Amino acid sequence: MVQLTNTAAETEKGCGSHVSVRRAFADVEVARFRSAGRPLRVACSAEQVRSSFLLLYCLGGPVRINNEKLLLAPKDCAILANGPITVSGSGIDIIAVSIPDSSVGVHYGTLRAAIGQVFPTSRGTPRLVASLLTGLAGQLDHYAPSNPGRLAHHLVGLLTLMYADNAGSAKSQLLELSEEYIESHLSDVDLSPDRIAEALHVSSRTLHRVFEAEGISVGLWIRNRRLEQCRLDLADSALREVPVSHIASRWGLWDPSHFSRLFKTCFGQSPRAYRLAHNSCATATAAAPNVIRTA
Repeated sequence: MVQLTNTAAETEKGCGSHVSVRRAFADVEVARFRSAGRPLRVACSAEQVRSSFLLLYCLGGPVRINNEKLLLAPKDCAILANGPITVSGSGIDIIAVSIPDSSVGVHYGTLRAAIGQVFPTSRGTPRLVASLLTGLAGQLDHYAPSNPGRLAHHLVGLLTLMYADNAGSAKSQLLELSEEYIESHLSDVDLSPDRIAEALHVSSRTLHRVFEAEGISVGLWIRNRRLEQCRLDLADSALREVPVSHIASRWGLWDPSHFSRLFKTCFGQSPRAYRLAHNSCATATAAAPNVIRTA
């Protein structure tokens, strides 16, 4: 589990904080840190070496991150590379979200590009992100969604949308239309670049060029989106009685052996092992919500 903590060394130096509550939603962890004027250090536990991103939302402040390299005014949020950070200021009150690689999926490149950027949350998509984070922070001690994996998935999706909107959406209209078409036809076994190009009235070469500019092929994007939807369904306790092969075919992956190999390569576990692990975790969470209070 991801843990957001103060390091012992910083505590000895007089840096301290109050973590009112900390809660895990699948692999994503949300915590609220408060400190009465003393600097605090936020870090993930050492075992979380695959955790790549840290989202900070400033409720109090202003606060400075890493010796004044980054300033967050009240109601600002920022996406940072995950790792120990120092937060200083008077009346610190921040929400921190640790996002591991396992929850990023196809959005890794977009979040990587967003590192170090500050987003005022007065309007637009940043305001939606702020509302979601504030809502989570306000009910972390009792909120237990039936599918925490989907909550984490939608939070990551909102962050990538926030970055795209802030950058004026660098995606071309063709890329957006292509992704929308793919998303609505993932279950079609014959979904292919040629079919997408024909539906959008462009040449296959043009379509391939648009995706290559994003550092990915059309085929790989389709495969990744199918695997991501399968992963979400396998982690959904409401679908635990649906055979794995049915979930795979629902998303256009009709060969069970091929699907199992792809899934294990992408997520490090077989589909059945992944389902068992995440449904067991969901059952345990429902029985005893993972709420940690520290003073």
